[in-house]
Amino acid sequence: MSTDEPRIVPLTQLAHGGGCGCKLSPAVLRELIAAAPATAAFPQLLVGNGSSDDAAVWRQEDGTCIIATTDFFMPMVDDPRDFGRIAATNALSDIYAMGGRPVMALAVLGMPLGKVSVADTRRILEGGAEICAEAGIPVAGGHSIDAAEPIYGLVAIGTAPEARIRRNDTARPGDALILTKGLGVGLYSAAYRQGLLEGAITMR
Repeated sequence: MSTDEPRIVPLTQLAHGGGCGCKLSPAVLRELIAAAPATAAFPQLLVGNGSSDDAAVWRQEDGTCIIATTDFFMPMVDDPRDFGRIAATNALSDIYAMGGRPVMALAVLGMPLGKVSVADTRRILEGGAEICAEAGIPVAGGHSIDAAEPIYGLVAIGTAPEARIRRNDTARPGDALILTKGLGVGLYSAAYRQGLLEGAITMR
């Protein structure tokens, strides 16, 4: 190993939180956006920040809707490729949750220079690109910064007819609830990061 090659540090040891566990609390978020400019002047904006939904939705004149979201977080696993795949899957899931189909993505990357190697950073990006390829969309660009802690995710863009748009404030008694993963995954992830779980955890 070259003396000036960055020291390899497990990703989870470089972040104070992992996955959605590093989000701001809903109470803090509500306080932050309380003074945000009103969006009522934009009738084409079908879904904004008023309903705390998964993505924003903009209706075009032909009735097709543009669905846009940004989702990124700190690592909850040490394998760079797995981290990239998890983060990208999480971002694209917001498009599907709104009833849309993703069409492209932009990468959002923050890495602590000197602590994560170029090779590992490339593996994070490759993991995300693999998920986008499986969804049939390109990673069309992105933005990167030197950050104190590792961060990765996507800006995801999708489309849907207006009739297919789903919101989280329109659920009614009797609606089907589809669980895409087992409940409690976040708790297991937090326990894993703290070394409280015995045995290996493998990606499936």
